[in-house]
Amino acid sequence: MCTAAEKYKFSEVESDGKTFIDDLLEKFKVHRVENVKTDSVMRAGNKDVMANHLVSALVLIERQHNWIINQRIQTDGFKDEIISLQRSLVKAQHSQVQAIRKGICEEVFDVVDDVVRESVKESINESVRSYSDVVQAETGSGAGQSSGTVFTPETLKRVVKEVAVKEELSRNVMMFGLPEEENDETLQESVGEAFQLLGEKPKFEAVRLGKKKDSVMRPVRVVLSSAQTARNIIGKSRNLRHTAKFKKVFLSPDRTVEEREKQKRLVLELKNKMEEEPESKHFIRNGQIISTNRNSGTT
Repeated sequence: MCTAAEKYKFSEVESDGKTFIDDLLEKFKVHRVENVKTDSVMRAGNKDVMANHLVSALVLIERQHNWIINQRIQTDGFKDEIISLQRSLVKAQHSQVQAIRKGICEEVFDVVDDVVRESVKESINESVRSYSDVVQAETGSGAGQSSGTVFTPETLKRVVKEVAVKEELSRNVMMFGLPEEENDETLQESVGEAFQLLGEKPKFEAVRLGKKKDSVMRPVRVVLSSAQTARNIIGKSRNLRHTAKFKKVFLSPDRTVEEREKQKRLVLELKNKMEEEPESKHFIRNGQIISTNRNSGTT
């Protein structure tokens, strides 16, 4: 069975149409279709001749009409195919983007996972050291020694609580001798400036302790993100004495009530030592008073 294109010879529609129009214009003795008048048609020939021309025209018109329909069907088909291809392309692009995102997310996750693991590891090690210190204080045993003490639930609770407090305080730094500011914003700026002079730019939150009094510089507690950051800052704090603005500012770890009382006693003992033995150099190290000969450097 032949197709519509074969039946109506769509490949010849354009040439046949032009030939048919040219022949009629020649018979009507005009050059353009819009110049064709009834008189011109009547002079072209008798009724039989015109009837034949009419039949030929109808056949050609049908062929052209069907050719137009066929073109529209093909165009609709092309349109559907293009839409389908566009959808496939969008789907492929979406899959590619998802794969790229997944790859990026996995890389970021690996990096974040490594950072988190290191942070957790550091916190655990710090907690274990703190726990060991508290246990030794409770039992009176030193490193490598066993006292045979059996912990009661109350003792364990107290030990755990002290470890938690030490862990929290280990992220803090105390600042003494920092002049009083007008507002909190100025305080944050002053603390940040001091840290920058030490080569540190950490995230922190600073707050004054106690009620404001005339001619009294209240201490400042600075909360940092980690104990390591606090240790780094305290380790560099002696460099502030070489600055004009912060030469009278002193930094120290944040201590528990018991540790503060112990520190006060050590400071008082240090002052007494300096008065009693002025020929020697005295200082506090690791919770003890250390004395050295100024000349020989021996203890």
